[in-house]
Amino acid sequence: MEHRLHPRNNDHFDVILSNPRYGKVNAQVHDISQEGIAVHLDKAPFPTGTFVEVAVAVPVAQRQRFRKRNLKGYVIHVEDGEVGLWLLEPNDWL
Repeated sequence: MEHRLHPRNNDHFDVILSNPRYGKVNAQVHDISQEGIAVHLDKAPFPTGTFVEVAVAVPVAQRQRFRKRNLKGYVIHVEDGEVGLWLLEPNDWL
Protein backbone atom coordinates (compact mmCIF):
# COMPACT_ATOMS: atom_id res chain seq x y z
CA MET A 1 0.00 0.00 0.00
CA GLU A 2 1.31 3.41 -0.96
CA HIS A 3 1.31 6.20 1.57
CA ARG A 4 0.99 9.42 -0.39
CA LEU A 5 -0.14 12.85 0.72
CA HIS A 6 -1.90 13.33 -2.63
CA PRO A 7 -3.45 10.29 -4.34
CA ARG A 8 -2.67 9.45 -7.95
CA ASN A 9 -5.35 9.82 -10.58
CA ASN A 10 -5.26 7.70 -13.71
CA ASP A 11 -5.52 10.06 -16.63
CA HIS A 12 -4.38 10.06 -20.23
CA PHE A 13 -3.43 13.15 -22.19
CA ASP A 14 -0.47 14.38 -24.20
CA VAL A 15 2.28 16.63 -22.87
CA ILE A 16 5.55 17.99 -24.19
CA LEU A 17 8.58 17.75 -21.89
CA SER A 18 11.38 20.18 -22.60
CA ASN A 19 14.80 21.14 -21.32
CA PRO A 20 17.25 23.54 -23.02
CA ARG A 21 20.10 21.00 -22.98
CA TYR A 22 18.15 17.85 -23.94
CA GLY A 23 15.47 19.29 -26.22
CA LYS A 24 11.76 18.45 -26.42
CA VAL A 25 9.94 15.14 -26.41
CA ASN A 26 6.28 14.17 -26.73
CA ALA A 27 4.89 12.02 -23.93
CA GLN A 28 1.55 10.77 -22.59
CA VAL A 29 0.51 11.15 -18.95
CA HIS A 30 -0.73 7.92 -17.40
CA ASP A 31 -1.08 9.07 -13.83
CA ILE A 32 -1.00 12.42 -12.11
CA SER A 33 -1.29 13.91 -8.64
CA GLN A 34 -0.88 17.36 -7.17
CA GLU A 35 2.81 16.67 -6.60
CA GLY A 36 3.88 14.55 -9.56
CA ILE A 37 3.28 13.07 -12.98
CA ALA A 38 4.20 9.73 -14.55
CA VAL A 39 4.49 9.76 -18.33
CA HIS A 40 5.06 7.20 -21.09
CA LEU A 41 7.45 8.00 -23.89
CA ASP A 42 9.43 6.04 -26.45
CA LYS A 43 12.85 7.40 -25.54
CA ALA A 44 13.74 9.28 -22.36
CA PRO A 45 16.52 11.78 -23.08
CA PHE A 46 16.36 13.28 -19.58
CA PRO A 47 18.56 11.81 -16.84
CA THR A 48 17.41 11.69 -13.23
CA GLY A 49 17.62 15.15 -11.64
CA THR A 50 16.98 17.07 -14.87
CA PHE A 51 14.69 20.09 -14.58
CA VAL A 52 11.98 20.06 -17.25
CA GLU A 53 9.04 22.16 -18.35
CA VAL A 54 5.78 20.28 -18.87
CA ALA A 55 3.43 21.73 -21.47
CA VAL A 56 -0.06 20.29 -21.90
CA ALA A 57 -0.98 19.54 -25.49
CA VAL A 58 -4.77 19.17 -25.28
CA PRO A 59 -7.49 19.91 -27.80
CA VAL A 60 -9.06 23.37 -27.54
CA ALA A 61 -12.33 21.83 -26.30
CA GLN A 62 -10.56 20.45 -23.18
CA ARG A 63 -8.40 23.47 -22.32
CA GLN A 64 -10.85 24.78 -19.73
CA ARG A 65 -9.85 21.87 -17.53
CA PHE A 66 -6.22 23.03 -17.40
CA ARG A 67 -5.90 26.49 -15.89
CA LYS A 68 -2.11 26.34 -16.18
CA ARG A 69 -0.84 24.62 -19.26
CA ASN A 70 2.84 24.79 -18.26
CA LEU A 71 4.48 23.40 -15.14
CA LYS A 72 8.05 22.93 -14.01
CA GLY A 73 9.38 19.79 -12.42
CA TYR A 74 12.36 17.51 -12.24
CA VAL A 75 12.92 13.90 -13.20
CA ILE A 76 12.95 11.59 -10.19
CA HIS A 77 13.07 8.26 -12.00
CA VAL A 78 13.57 6.88 -15.50
CA GLU A 79 12.58 3.34 -16.46
CA ASP A 80 11.82 1.60 -19.75
CA GLY A 81 9.38 3.92 -21.48
CA GLU A 82 8.44 5.82 -18.31
CA VAL A 83 9.58 9.01 -16.60
CA GLY A 84 8.44 10.13 -13.14
CA LEU A 85 8.39 13.87 -12.46
CA TRP A 86 8.19 15.70 -9.13
CA LEU A 87 6.46 19.05 -9.66
CA LEU A 88 8.00 22.25 -8.31
CA GLU A 89 4.62 23.93 -7.84
CA PRO A 90 1.18 22.55 -7.00
CA ASN A 91 -0.66 20.98 -9.88
CA ASP A 92 -4.17 22.31 -10.51
CA TRP A 93 -4.89 20.04 -13.49
CA LEU A 94 -7.05 17.68 -11.47
